[in-house]
Amino acid sequence: SYALRSVTSGDILGDPRRGHAGPINACQFHPEGSMIITGSDDKLVKVWEAQTGRLLLTLRGHEAGVQGASFLPSGTRIL
Repeated sequence: SYALRSVTSGDILGDPRRGHAGPINACQFHPEGSMIITGSDDKLVKVWEAQTGRLLLTLRGHEAGVQGASFLPSGTRIL
């Protein structure tokens, strides 16, 4: 299991039940630090608000587990 935690308090941010059902294979911060993207064996890519851990978006439709996910340097697209 995994959790997004506050560095200062160690508290879990957001709702950990909204996480992935499988292991996370990819994780990257947005170039501005405002979001985090994760990809998992559960065939989902998720975008999270970095400050709160709130789930912003779930991208579905992958035919297999997601092995990589990243923001382009501009931060305007996901690869």
